[in-house]
Amino acid sequence: GYRYYCLDKSDVCAYLFLKHDFLGHYGFMSKSDMLINPYKTLPTYRKQGYAAALLRAAVSDAAENGIRVYAVVTSDNLASQKALERNGFSRIGYAVHSAGKFGRSRLVFTETETRLLLYASLPVNA
Repeated sequence: GYRYYCLDKSDVCAYLFLKHDFLGHYGFMSKSDMLINPYKTLPTYRKQGYAAALLRAAVSDAAENGIRVYAVVTSDNLASQKALERNGFSRIGYAVHSAGKFGRSRLVFTETETRLLLYASLPVNA
């Protein structure tokens, strides 16, 4: 995977990790796709553009390599939803927990409304 950080002097003020789904936890992803998990801006640094900078960098790097990026956010996390939508993501549906192999929970795509919103970066081949 990839890790992105925004620094203020020597302090980390925001971070974003991009991960492949090697274990099959995310039923909506192909092997080449990546998931943002997690990304966070520390409270002192919020509303200063750090999340946007991280999202733009991650999506740009992924697009250069033909990779689609996904993100799952809760329905009450309006700040993340806005940040994703402003930075090349579209809401494509919902995610729901489902039983996976060996009893592991996995997230799968659904069109039925749930608390988990599923976003994807714009198509890389568009």
